Amino acid sequence: MALLGNLTGSSQFFSDELFYNDVATQSLRLDNSASSLLTRTPSAGNRKTWTWSAWIKRGDIGRDQDFFTAEGSGGQLYAIMITSGDQLQIYAASAVLLLSNQVLRDLSAWYHIVVKSDTTQGTASDRLKIYLNGSEITSFATDNRASYAQNTDYGINSNVKHNIGSNQAGGNFGDYYIAEVNFVDGNAYDASYFGETKNGVWIPKKYTGSYGTNGFRLQLDQTGVGTASTSTIGADTSGNTHHFTSSGIAASDCNMPDSPENNFPTMNALEFQENNSGAFLAEGNLKFSNVNANINSTFGFGNSGGKYYWEYLYVSSTDSNHYQGVTLPKDGVSIANAFNTGIALYFHDGTTRVDGTSGTGFGGQIGADNIIQFKLDLDNGTLQFGKNNTYISALTLPTSIGGWRAGGIQSGGTGGTRVFVANYGQDSSFAGNKTAQGNTDENGIGDFFYAPPSGFLALCTANLPEPTIGPNSLTQADDHFNTVLWTGNGSNSHGITGVGFKPDWVWIKERTNASSHYLIDSSRGLGTGDSFRALISDGTDAEYTSLNDQLRTLDSDGFTLDDNTDTNFYVNRNNETYVGWNWKANGGTTSSNSDGSITSTVQANTTAGFSIVLYTGSESNATVGHGLGGVPDMLIWKKRNGVNDWIVYHSANTSEPATDHLHLNNANATSDPSGSTFFQDTLPTSTVFSIGTDDDVNDAKNYVVYCFRSIEGYSKFGQYTSNGASDDNTFVYTGFRPAFLLVKMTPSGTEWVMMDNKKSSSGGGNPIDRGQYPNYNYAEYSGNKVDFLSNGFKVRDTSGVGYSTRNVIYMAFAEAPFKYANAR
Repeated sequence: MALLGNLTGSSQFFSDELFYNDVATQSLRLDNSASSLLTRTPSAGNRKTWTWSAWIKRGDIGRDQDFFTAEGSGGQLYAIMITSGDQLQIYAASAVLLLSNQVLRDLSAWYHIVVKSDTTQGTASDRLKIYLNGSEITSFATDNRASYAQNTDYGINSNVKHNIGSNQAGGNFGDYYIAEVNFVDGNAYDASYFGETKNGVWIPKKYTGSYGTNGFRLQLDQTGVGTASTSTIGADTSGNTHHFTSSGIAASDCNMPDSPENNFPTMNALEFQENNSGAFLAEGNLKFSNVNANINSTFGFGNSGGKYYWEYLYVSSTDSNHYQGVTLPKDGVSIANAFNTGIALYFHDGTTRVDGTSGTGFGGQIGADNIIQFKLDLDNGTLQFGKNNTYISALTLPTSIGGWRAGGIQSGGTGGTRVFVANYGQDSSFAGNKTAQGNTDENGIGDFFYAPPSGFLALCTANLPEPTIGPNSLTQADDHFNTVLWTGNGSNSHGITGVGFKPDWVWIKERTNASSHYLIDSSRGLGTGDSFRALISDGTDAEYTSLNDQLRTLDSDGFTLDDNTDTNFYVNRNNETYVGWNWKANGGTTSSNSDGSITSTVQANTTAGFSIVLYTGSESNATVGHGLGGVPDMLIWKKRNGVNDWIVYHSANTSEPATDHLHLNNANATSDPSGSTFFQDTLPTSTVFSIGTDDDVNDAKNYVVYCFRSIEGYSKFGQYTSNGASDDNTFVYTGFRPAFLLVKMTPSGTEWVMMDNKKSSSGGGNPIDRGQYPNYNYAEYSGNKVDFLSNGFKVRDTSGVGYSTRNVIYMAFAEAPFKYANAR
């Protein structure tokens, strides 16, 4: 865990103001449909050595878009851009110099991109580098830096027009928010000059060096447009007065509060359910024009409470058959079906509805130029609608609010079009459709048309509740879960470090070859040999107790392996590669738990929602204490001294979770036995889980159970429905940037799939396409593509994670909560 500095009192959290550096607090919205851009023609400067840095929040994918370009021909033409394949690209002198393997398809948060050029370097790979969120990109689909000739002048800093947001031909217009743009003339710097890592999160830092002859800093905090000056949006604050001229940019696009230090919602184009081609997004994904389509915002809510306010402007409609509203579907409910089958709150022709039941309405059609207001009170479980600052009675929300999504628009009907503009606090002019009013919430945040009601806050990351586990708390995600990779050396005392804590459950899999999964934990401890007792997830074998030369000790930052001469498992074969997933319980300290009718031995990490439970079965109906401090969402059983299946309970598994179960060791569909032999047809409680008389859970034998419950911003155990689209499959909101994902389709026999943020063919970025099958001993696969995003994950495949219309359960752990997460 990274230190947060001096602590005072017993406060667990720190304010956002202390977390960030107050450097990148405004942005400019560039809109492709408006052909918006900034331009400047510099005098000739250093064309060999320079650095460009900017923060970007994307609004559109699948289209070429330029970030920074030099116009001209031959050696003058230069472009830093993102391609239609969503890869970062540098193009110069009629050639692609660099094209990243990883893709940038996260539309919900901010990326930091740094490009440095120094053609004076003797080594070609040192002449041009790209950094993303502080890390150098090293994996490229195209690497043509050998042609980036030493000591050669290229187009950047030549005496031609330079653009932010377009190419030389007036194309490749940007569709993104951009913040804190720095250009340094004459020096090549890495990302550390413009940002820093704080408790695992890359944040903006003010550049304090020289900008050189043609350098500039664009803070984008002005509202004037047009001719370059100190009061227009292209104002240079570096001291060089190299101001940019704007075109296609309105005042409403300028000085927006959506920024890397306070992220605001937009409509989520990755979750776009579209029934015809007439639907599209514009104005930084706040304007939604459609014929018959559904969409949600990039933000969601959990169980931490809070009061939030936002507004929609109904701009126009060519027919009267329409509806719009906010949907808060339960976890696993498709956005396409949320109105009919999920938790949905909306108004249609002036009426309202809660979960399919009509409520008090406005008493009239919602017409053009109406502003619809939303007061979501999660402290008291209500939602209240307003129209033009007149409110109707508050609607009572259903009791269960976990996993809801907020801020969405759904519209439908046949024929005609409808246009809506959302304002979550970014723009009270609704993209220039109204006169801005500039109202803020009580924290001084936001730009609203109407004053937010007392106690209600703008929907933005600064106002989201502080997670218990997160960068601004006393404990971070990687204090409780982490993945490590290593290469075996076949030698004794091979220390594996980098876990960040002393692990209590370690799951190891050889990546290079087929070999069994190796699962050990500190509760079961050492066997009769010199290594830990082990289980395999890809079989029914009893616990291995007399192992030698495997995992010998659990250490403060990882574990120690020996020479692997015992061939029951492979964890350290010379030159073979391995992955290890690590969870923290209670440092190996167990206690007796008498909450159930069977006394169990438990070590629990209640902060992270994880416990390891040992018990001896009674062969009769019983209950067992789990020590989680809350209701379990997932339980994984294994009989230790018997040949039996692994049993998995998951709270989101189909319609009868109290009966249904899966087997971790095979690809079978959900088992739904009649009777109550597994769980007594009883759901777990905050203190115990129930077991029946089946041998898999309650023979007169010893058992281990790994127990989990969701912790907001750190872990989630849910379900989604795949749609079968090869590259545009289901988006799943988790409320955090995932570090680990385990999925299983439930209605048909497909394999379990494990993925993590450390392995991908793109060098660690998206898509995540390298993983393991817990129920097979196979070598690492390449497939099952998924994008890990700042607020969840997007399925990009039709294989075991995305077959058409299948229910899929998942288990996910965080790298960082959405409140602080960078785009990935």
